[in-house]
Amino acid sequence: MPVANKQATVATKLVKGHTYTFVFWAQNSACTAYNTSDMKAIKVDYAANCNDETRDAFYKMDSFTVTEAFEKTEVLTRPFAQINFLADDAAGVVGVDAYKSMVTVTGVPTTLNTLDGTVGTETTDVTFALATIPNETLAGYESYKYVAMNYILAATDKEMKNEVVLTVNDGTQDVNTVTVANCPVQRNYRTNIFGSLFTLEGKFNITIDPIYEGEFNLPEKVWDGVTKTAPALVDGVYTITNEDEMAYVFQDLETLCQAQAVNITNNLNMGNHPFNGITSLNGYNGTFKNLTINGNGKTIKGLVEPLIGSTWTGGTLAFNDITIDESNIVKNSDSGAWGAFIAEIACNQLTKITNCHLMNTTVKGGKWTGGMYGYGNGYSNQNDGPVFSEIEITNCSTENCIIEAKGSVGAACGHATGDTWTLVTITNFTATGNTITSTDSSNNKAGSLIGTVGAGGAGGAINGKCGGVYVNNYTVSNNTVTSNTTSIDRIYGRIGSGALFVVNGETITQ
Repeated sequence: MPVANKQATVATKLVKGHTYTFVFWAQNSACTAYNTSDMKAIKVDYAANCNDETRDAFYKMDSFTVTEAFEKTEVLTRPFAQINFLADDAAGVVGVDAYKSMVTVTGVPTTLNTLDGTVGTETTDVTFALATIPNETLAGYESYKYVAMNYILAATDKEMKNEVVLTVNDGTQDVNTVTVANCPVQRNYRTNIFGSLFTLEGKFNITIDPIYEGEFNLPEKVWDGVTKTAPALVDGVYTITNEDEMAYVFQDLETLCQAQAVNITNNLNMGNHPFNGITSLNGYNGTFKNLTINGNGKTIKGLVEPLIGSTWTGGTLAFNDITIDESNIVKNSDSGAWGAFIAEIACNQLTKITNCHLMNTTVKGGKWTGGMYGYGNGYSNQNDGPVFSEIEITNCSTENCIIEAKGSVGAACGHATGDTWTLVTITNFTATGNTITSTDSSNNKAGSLIGTVGAGGAGGAINGKCGGVYVNNYTVSNNTVTSNTTSIDRIYGRIGSGALFVVNGETITQ
């Protein structure tokens, strides 16, 4: 049936009360690559040239019971991932439109079951043979020229192909070969690989883009690990708009950031580079007391250290609306505290972590390690204190992360309270899909939320306040939690002697 303006109408007569399954499949009539005789195993012939638009196709399955006359709208989507190479160095290349490209992809599925949407287990290595590159640039971004475009069957979830290789040929000889290991692909998404493809050297940034029409997402910037630019300090606020400014401000917050707030206004990728020292906030070394870090719903990737190392300010610290994703926050030491947002909270009147999320990240190292923070404690010295420390974690989550410690470890925190001068309140926390491991010789140092509850609560009220740990409303699922190879299915590993631990209004004892 012909398609006009991306639409077609199919009319049929069905029996009331019967259940029917329909599969709609649309492809270019000139394409012979797809054998649709068995809709449970559509076979794809990958003997093809590169850049062949006729191989595009769409499908939809719908199963329903007929109860009355009906009219249904079916939206078809691609069963493929589209892999695109785009070059930023085409300008000035003589005869570039006559260049050719070839692409190979390993481990590609060869069949699609349109009834359940799965791809077959049989795979093949595909070579899309040399063909003239597309004579077009990226709409709205004319400096990017298409070099290669191909379709492969892919699963609905993002997966990593073993290898994608582009060969660029000037019509006479190969002039460049680009290899992308572990290339991400996903059904009905585009994987866009940008770079300088007509020359022999280049930096490649990969995005996987769900949009086929309309606005196009250019590759995100990644910090080079060197450049640091000071943003303006306006009315006590640093506004961070890019990775260079992030690196400058967070390299030494105590010295450089005599601010009341830091606002992050864009997604950032720190490229797995350190800031040259983990920031500690110490009130003894200056006037630094209070700080609020506002993420404004943005995501920071590529961190290799906590945002804050430790506090000793006697003041307040707040993290708001920040997501840390795809980071590797690891230190080669079994001592001290470690965490993604802050390693150790000490001598701080109030620390608030609100609507902050840790995703797809490894946090490893230290005696006490947690997704949000590693270790918390107040300060009881009467001569130059004291400081009763309150820690509030609200509407936060740790998802699909690896968290490991020598001692206490949990998705929220490792060792919640180190003394009776600490009150921790965790509200609406989600921990799902995490692997949480304590390598300590004890069998009870790991929990899905908290490794060790700690000493808070012992001794009763202090200056009108009582330490302890309160957990109100939590969701835990699909976590693997072990301590000394012992599996643990609790939200905590152990409760310290004399500790106060209250979960949803109920006092918990070891």
